[in-house]
Amino acid sequence: MSSRPQLIPPLFLLGAVLVLLTGAAQAQGSAASAAPKRSAARGDTVHLKGGGTIQGVQVLRVGTFIVEVRTLKDLPPLILPKSQVTRIDYDDIDPAAEDAAEGKAEKADVPAVVVVGTKLSKEFDRKLFAPLPETSLRIDNQDFLSIVKKLASDLGIPLEIAAAVRAIPARERLWSAELEPGASFITLLREDLFSAFPGLRIVLRYDGITLTTRAAEAAVEG
Repeated sequence: MSSRPQLIPPLFLLGAVLVLLTGAAQAQGSAASAAPKRSAARGDTVHLKGGGTIQGVQVLRVGTFIVEVRTLKDLPPLILPKSQVTRIDYDDIDPAAEDAAEGKAEKADVPAVVVVGTKLSKEFDRKLFAPLPETSLRIDNQDFLSIVKKLASDLGIPLEIAAAVRAIPARERLWSAELEPGASFITLLREDLFSAFPGLRIVLRYDGITLTTRAAEAAVEG
């Protein structure tokens, strides 16, 4: 059976992935030498260095340096550094076949969230997942750029805004949202902001964030 990416159901969002990556320790073995296994459960299981696992996801692609993972069908895929993946247990569901059955055209895309390097600093990770104040949970027709910059400043998160984002006309940056209690900065970006502005992209580094556009990144990577 070919080593192809497979499917997910349960809810495993970026938070769980980044927490696992942050706490990952050095371990023996590599994804390149690890042979894939098949899982009886629905969904793939990604094994990480240090013993952590991400279950019930869909591995879409294993590249030279990254592993592309789908957590929810309606959300952009996550990107994991391949150096942190020791093994992948695939289920028997072909995601390409499922997408074709649902009438979804297969296409190459730039993921919305990318982790650069092998981990995030503990302090940066803590700030990303800290609950936002209740006064920040309701956004009513405001400039998303102003919102993101203020929250990042309040949380002490280094934020770089790419020229491609600043070039978006102000009238096209207006945003309304009502966040769930307990929402964090990273969930605001991934679940709320990106659902309203799917053309954005966030790059997470060791201790900072770059907010750019998927088109701009695709042009650079191309």
